[in-house]
Amino acid sequence: MNKLIRCWFITLLLFLVSGHTYSMQPYIIGVTDTISVEQPDAYSWQSITLSHTFNEPVVFMQVISRNSESPVHIRIRNVQPDSFQFKMEEWYYQDGYHEYETINYVVLERGTHSLYNGTIEVGLTNVNHYFRTVWFNSIRPDPVVFSQAQTFYGWQPIVTRQKNVNFYSFTVKLQEEERLGYHPTETVGYMILNNSTASNDGAYLCPNFICAIYTQDITSVTHLGGTITNLLPFIGVPSLLASMQTYNGPNTADTRLEYEPYSETAEVFIEEERSRDDEIAHIGESIGAFFFESDGSNGNTLYGFQ
Repeated sequence: MNKLIRCWFITLLLFLVSGHTYSMQPYIIGVTDTISVEQPDAYSWQSITLSHTFNEPVVFMQVISRNSESPVHIRIRNVQPDSFQFKMEEWYYQDGYHEYETINYVVLERGTHSLYNGTIEVGLTNVNHYFRTVWFNSIRPDPVVFSQAQTFYGWQPIVTRQKNVNFYSFTVKLQEEERLGYHPTETVGYMILNNSTASNDGAYLCPNFICAIYTQDITSVTHLGGTITNLLPFIGVPSLLASMQTYNGPNTADTRLEYEPYSETAEVFIEEERSRDDEIAHIGESIGAFFFESDGSNGNTLYGFQ
């Protein structure tokens, strides 16, 4: 959907709801922010204190810059109601140091949350190195899924891989570097929202229009990259997350972003690791992107309807 149509859609919704009073009350479903950090070694963790206390928070976090060509992803542990710990995790064959990168994070309350024009589902499941099916709470005609490990029960670096994303479920597993493989069970968080571009709904809007969530599905992205478009924020502070929706190539890989906040586009790559060999070519995968916007007030808070 181009920017003109998105703008028209939001303007129309503003007009339609301006004269209505809703019996449902807004409540906080999440917070989002952008940080820049350096990873001194493979063993150091950093802490984030949240501006809101959650009941069951689920954390999603991704590197959005490419200051270093070394493969890297985010590992999370010790998720508490008002804080969590993370590190930039390189693969085991690497030295563990990683230079400064920019990182987006989104923390959401577990559950299904109503927005003006849709719902976002946030959940937890237990997963190891075998694929496991996760069932949606309701049928979704064209879902986009993002998943990430929330625990650190196994010291080996991992990413999640997804496949079989359909209108009622998806499957997910943990993936270590190729020369390893086995991994103990970890708690994995996931979020699900219908694809905005395919459903032609525009942005999913929060109460009082102080936040919005926009999703895309980009096909045939390889190690050479692809482009996520129409990212200029309408409301304020943006955060971008993206993950593979398919498992066309079984080699260990993760989704890597190159995004300058407030830019209209972002580059997305399939990034393989090199523990077994130096070959990094990856067949095309479908990428799902989540674009969160907050008006910047109240600690970049995201709201839903209760």
